[in-house]
Amino acid sequence: EVASFTAAIITSVTQLATATKEYLGAHVHGVAPDRALFLQEQSKALIDDRVIVLGATPLPPLEGALVIDVESDPLRELHYLIGVLETDTGTYKTFLAKQPSEEAAMWKEFCSYLATFRLSDFPTIFHYGWYEVDVFRTLAERHGIPADVKAMLAKSMVDILTPMRDHVIFPLSFYSLKDVAKYLGFAWRTADASGMDSVGWYEAWLSTGNQTELASIVNYNEDDVRATWHVIRWLATHDS
Repeated sequence: EVASFTAAIITSVTQLATATKEYLGAHVHGVAPDRALFLQEQSKALIDDRVIVLGATPLPPLEGALVIDVESDPLRELHYLIGVLETDTGTYKTFLAKQPSEEAAMWKEFCSYLATFRLSDFPTIFHYGWYEVDVFRTLAERHGIPADVKAMLAKSMVDILTPMRDHVIFPLSFYSLKDVAKYLGFAWRTADASGMDSVGWYEAWLSTGNQTELASIVNYNEDDVRATWHVIRWLATHDS
C-alpha cells in the first residue's frame, strides 16, 4: 500500500487527507477504492485527533454478557489464567493454573463454570482479537471439552476488534486494546504493563513463590477485561 501511494506522489498523512476522491481513483493503483478512502479517513482522524464513527458497530445484546481475557506463556506453551468479567454484577472471576501441571484442571474448572449456564440463553462472551478463540481451541484439543460447552463457545464468542475497525476510526496508528482503551480514558493499575510483564510475573512466581507476583498477574488480567468492557460500552453508545 505504501508503494502505491508513493507512486501517486502521496507521501504524507496530510497529502492523503487532502487528496480528492477523483485523484485517489485515478492515481492510486493496487489498492481497492474502498480501502483507499478508509485510509484517507484514518489520516483525517490522525491530523484532527478525533474519532470518526462511520456507523453503529454491530453488537449483540450486552445484558448478562461475559468478557474474557487469557494470559499465556509462549515459551512454555502454557495458558495459565482465564479471566472472566460478569458484566451485570461487575464480578471478576479467575481460573488460574498456579503451576504448569495445573493447566488441565484450570480448563476443566472453566468449562464447568460455563456449563452452569443454559445453552438456550447462554450469554455473549466478548473478547478483543482472535487470541482467545485460538487458545480455547488449543485447550480443547489438549484436555477435551464437553459437547455442550463446545456448542456454547461456538455460538456465543464475539470478537469486538473486527467490527470496531470496520465502523470506527480512531486517531491511532495501532488498534491494540491498550491503545484504544487508553484513548477512551481507561487506566491500567500498572502503567505500561503488557502481556510480557504477565509472563515475567508468572516466571517469578514459579521461582520464588512470592504472592505479590501472582497478584500482579491477576490485577493486570482484571484490568484487561474491564478495559475491554469499557470499549464495548463506548461502542454501544456511539453510532454516529
